[in-house]
Amino acid sequence: MKIKKSLLYFALTFLMVFSLSSVTDNTYAYWASGISGNNTSTSEIITIGDWASYPTWDANTTYLVGEIVEYNGSYYEAKKDNVGYEPTVTPGWNGRWTEVIIQ
Repeated sequence: MKIKKSLLYFALTFLMVFSLSSVTDNTYAYWASGISGNNTSTSEIITIGDWASYPTWDANTTYLVGEIVEYNGSYYEAKKDNVGYEPTVTPGWNGRWTEVIIQ
């Protein structure tokens, strides 16, 4: 009787895990392609899929090199780790951020 009960629990657990895996959305990772410009520029073009969304810039967040934020309808990529450097506003912002055009 214990073996039947154990098999039943195993079968139900397997069925639940399999059922959950079939209803979750797929996730994808993409790499940016078609990047033009250089690090001394304040503007670059990056081509990515339609799925991308970026967080809105926040004065209390520490941004690491390569992170992209949305600010006033434009997108900016961190050239250096920074906190509190508001894109287009804080003096010296273009030493910390590069505007990117997302297509």
